[in-house]
Amino acid sequence: MKTGNTGVLKIHAAIALLAASNTLIKLADAWATPLLVLSRSALAVLVAYVLLKRVGAGLWTKGKLPLLVRGISGALALLLSVEAIPQLQLTTVSMLNQLSPLFTALLASVAFRKLVPLQQWLAIGLALLGVWLMLAPGLVKMQQPFWLYLAGVLISSIGYVAINKAETACSSLHFVFYTSLLSALLSIGWLFSLPELPHIPLHSGADMLLLLGFSVLTLLATLLMTSAFQAGNVVKLNAISYISILYAIGLDFLIFNSWIDLKGILGALLVGLSVLFFSGGIKNTLRLTTN
Repeated sequence: MKTGNTGVLKIHAAIALLAASNTLIKLADAWATPLLVLSRSALAVLVAYVLLKRVGAGLWTKGKLPLLVRGISGALALLLSVEAIPQLQLTTVSMLNQLSPLFTALLASVAFRKLVPLQQWLAIGLALLGVWLMLAPGLVKMQQPFWLYLAGVLISSIGYVAINKAETACSSLHFVFYTSLLSALLSIGWLFSLPELPHIPLHSGADMLLLLGFSVLTLLATLLMTSAFQAGNVVKLNAISYISILYAIGLDFLIFNSWIDLKGILGALLVGLSVLFFSGGIKNTLRLTTN
């Protein structure tokens, strides 16, 4: 299977896992944000460390700047998103994620010193039109959680470009290890900055399962997404994530009994068209890497 096709499959799998993990974040309201992030990050550090040792790789490697940039941006984005998601609809979360390709395209054009092809701008514009329809007045209250999550999307886009910029200098496991390590340290700092430590609901088996499920799903999604972005076209792969809106709409309806109006559905269709445009019509023209 070609590398590009493998990257597309990994992104689709990661999107599905992230949609499920976002659902668990909303359901796990008994857990404070730093506890959720610390649990997920500790598991990821342990798994990445074991896998690195298993393949005989050292913890420190080439490409230190991309590692640092991705680590800091990934940690901050994770903290912001976990804090904001419980107060937002999953559909809103997914729609805000769709701004990531625009941020990524702009940042990648600077990082790789290349102009973004016209086809990519057209597809991104089509998706943004769909997002605008779904974010129309009355659908989303642009309060603090909204802006927190939007900030997380922008910061994570910086990390995606750093991953692609590193090319083969760092493995996906290195990115996951250092991003998770920084996330764990920031979470610990957050916990000890609070007036009192938050309650840990160890007595509830359901709450423990939610915590474990969130940690495992986000870890798998991060591994898949990091591997895909490292090997493939960062703008194309990010644009495929537009399909996550469909997952979010379905989960909002099935689990949280929440729905969007006709304008929102039209916006989702436009987003779907942009995905087809990216993944089908211009396969051989989308290259933003230096090689």
